[in-house]
Amino acid sequence: MPNIVRENIDNLNAVVTVTITRDDIQPKVKSELNKFRQKAQLKGFRKGKTPINFIKKMYGQSIMVDIVNKTLEKELNDFLTEEKIDMLGQPIPSDSQGNIDLNINGSDDFIFKFDVGIAPEFEVAGVDANTKLSKYKVEIPESMIDTDLEAARKRVGKRESAEDDIQEGDLITINADEMDGDALKLDGWATTFTILYNDIKDEAVKTDLATKKKGDKFHFNVMTIEGEKEESHVRKYLLNVEEADGDVEIGNHFEGTINEVSRMMPADLDEEFFNKYFGEESEVKDEAGARDFIRKDIEKHYDNQAESLLFRDIQEHLLEENNPQLPDEFLKRWLVTSNEKNTPELVEQDYENFSKSLRWTLTRGKLAEKYGVEVNMDDVTAKTKQQVLQYYGMYLQDEGLLNNMVQRMLQDKNHVQRTYEDILVDLVFKKVKEEITVEDKPISKEDFEQVLEEARAAAQAAELAAQDMATEEE
Repeated sequence: MPNIVRENIDNLNAVVTVTITRDDIQPKVKSELNKFRQKAQLKGFRKGKTPINFIKKMYGQSIMVDIVNKTLEKELNDFLTEEKIDMLGQPIPSDSQGNIDLNINGSDDFIFKFDVGIAPEFEVAGVDANTKLSKYKVEIPESMIDTDLEAARKRVGKRESAEDDIQEGDLITINADEMDGDALKLDGWATTFTILYNDIKDEAVKTDLATKKKGDKFHFNVMTIEGEKEESHVRKYLLNVEEADGDVEIGNHFEGTINEVSRMMPADLDEEFFNKYFGEESEVKDEAGARDFIRKDIEKHYDNQAESLLFRDIQEHLLEENNPQLPDEFLKRWLVTSNEKNTPELVEQDYENFSKSLRWTLTRGKLAEKYGVEVNMDDVTAKTKQQVLQYYGMYLQDEGLLNNMVQRMLQDKNHVQRTYEDILVDLVFKKVKEEITVEDKPISKEDFEQVLEEARAAAQAAELAAQDMATEEE
């Protein structure tokens, strides 16, 4: 039986020595050689009759090394599991490792030494009522509710003809005639198309149209009126060139006559609008109710974002209160050995970000254990389904298609791991929030959006740093 000894260097570092004797592996080597002999059919020998010494000379070395490696891997993993060592990273060959004689005819035992990094023991501090943090309370201006209510009325409104001007959101029907210089082209291309005023990307044309009305004329380049579009798109959707027209040559410059302007008119603030937009089961029955509903919906949106910022502040607070010592030198060596892209210089440069992330992982783990927070595959599946529905919304009504998409996403190990982490973090934060003191901090919408932008930039920078230090571990 292989012999395994653990030597604690300190509370964070240990050396595990695995000794495999020749007697431990000799029977396995002999068995494998015999199996190989039975299958081998080498030139000059009948199948299964090759002398065992010949087999040993040709293949014994590789067979022995393979058996030693498999034995080492199994014995080391079993030992670490049985000892319940709370490791950081993975064991790496020790600097004190001596030479190993892997010659099949050698006599020395195989002695392997591994350095092991051990997670620090600590109790999480800073989670009690004395901890006071602020949560942003965004002040919603009435003008924002006005804008959203107007947009809601337009969504369920009706289009009506506009005779006197052209505005944002108007739908314009244009009779277009091909030009030759400053005059209409004789027998030139003529067509009719409809375009949304907002979709006009040629600013000169858009400015010109803002001064026009139904019946007026204007000039435009059909290739630039919608911005950078493929010629095939222009010919199909604006010029209405059909397959039967072949490769007819058409110029770019046209005179347009505004044939019709239709405008979405806001729905009246009546029972039909309230039922249609908010639902017949809704309690919204008048303008005051509609404004209150919209206000709460906006507040919920900003509250979710404020909650995310609070969670960030909780994390920063816990990292300030909990700074467990790490086996830094071991971790730096492990980062270099676990990913060929990591050089000692790169690891040293980004180690502070890595250690911060690791300390947070350890702190979060302690909190999850304290609160009994557990995440299972059913939770991950439910979260994935919610993500798909949020992304596709009303466009995904088929339950079978939904389930197929969810199952495909669950086959991605990275997605499963990220989702698991997201759920765990969310549950831990909610538990911590219940124990600390959270005070509202009023803030204007504009200032809050600036805070959000700064937070996103910081998060992106941290994510890039984490990616630079990512290992190939699965």
